[in-house]
Parts: sequence; C-alpha cells; structure tokens
Amino acid sequence: MEDWLAVGDQVLRIFTRRGQRVARKLRASGYRVTEFDGRGQGGPVSLLFIKTTRRNTSRAIQLAQDIDARCFYVIDDVRLSSGRKVRFHTPTGWRAVAKKK
Repeated sequence: MEDWLAVGDQVLRIFTRRGQRVARKLRASGYRVTEFDGRGQGGPVSLLFIKTTRRNTSRAIQLAQDIDARCFYVIDDVRLSSGRKVRFHTPTGWRAVAKKK
C-alpha cells in the first residue's frame, strides 16, 4: 500500500560517467542535485545525490537514463532530514495517561 500511495522522501544516488550532463538535465527539470567526483574501476565517475519525493523518483531515474543508459543508481528512503519540519504533539487520551507512568 505504501508503494501505491508514494508518500515520503527518498535519496537517489546516481553513479555515471556523464555526471555534468545528467546533473544539468535534472536541475533543468526542477531537481536539486549535489555532485561528487570519484574514481571507479574503469576511471573517473560522478556521484549525484538527489533528494526527491517518492512519487518523482522514477522520473528522475528516467531523465538520467536518457543521457546515460548504463548509469547505476541506488535509492534510499529518508526517515528524517534537516530540511523537513518535524511536528511533535502532546499525547492525549490514554496515551497521555500511559506516558505519565
């Protein structure tokens, strides 16, 4: 059910040899991208970090694969980040009674 609702945030990590082109296309589509340079077994690679909503993750992957069909990606669910406001509320009802004990 959670996959169907597509609620929440994810971090998409893309490893590619065409990092600047992929990052430029993702940014033009409204994604916020952070780039890192690295070295893989076959030479230089770029690592792109994109924090996006779960609903938009597949679109970001498709945009990256349009430029580099051989890119490798990893998706992680975000439970909490500094960019999101967390709202803690005072428990009510039986929860308030249980918390006092």
